[in-house]
Amino acid sequence: MNGVLKSAIIILIASGIATVWGYQYRQSHAVEGAMGMFFGGVSQTYVIAGWALGLGILGFLIGIGVLVAGLLKAGNGPK
Repeated sequence: MNGVLKSAIIILIASGIATVWGYQYRQSHAVEGAMGMFFGGVSQTYVIAGWALGLGILGFLIGIGVLVAGLLKAGNGPK
């Protein structure tokens, strides 16, 4: 297993955890987010969960790209 594949696995795991946590937190605290937006004060954790969700999805897509690159590199290596 080359370094690119190892990096891809780490990226996919980290971004998957961030995405799941961000989605779960925003779903379980939806009233807090709605009330905060209505009255003008939003919880910082709610904002961070939104960032984690968005960047987690982006990181997951990048991880898939790195995984494909690592698989191509492993397939074209010396035989």
